[in-house]
Amino acid sequence: MRDEQEEEIHQGIANIFRRDSLYCSIHVWRDNLLEDSLNELHSATNHLRKPLSIKFEGEPGVDAGGVQKEFF
Repeated sequence: MRDEQEEEIHQGIANIFRRDSLYCSIHVWRDNLLEDSLNELHSATNHLRKPLSIKFEGEPGVDAGGVQKEFF
């Protein structure tokens, strides 16, 4: 039991330092926006309370707010 608890603690600490664990990351294609968004949100149910980060596939761009505005 103790090994399992230690593993959970290590995983939790590792997740803190991974960027993806800090955000609900959505990766979509502009041509398929609605379907991609729904699929991404369906698979991200554990992350829905986190800040949203949008990435349009095939486009360079960091979501500093502008990409998110385009998304909505």
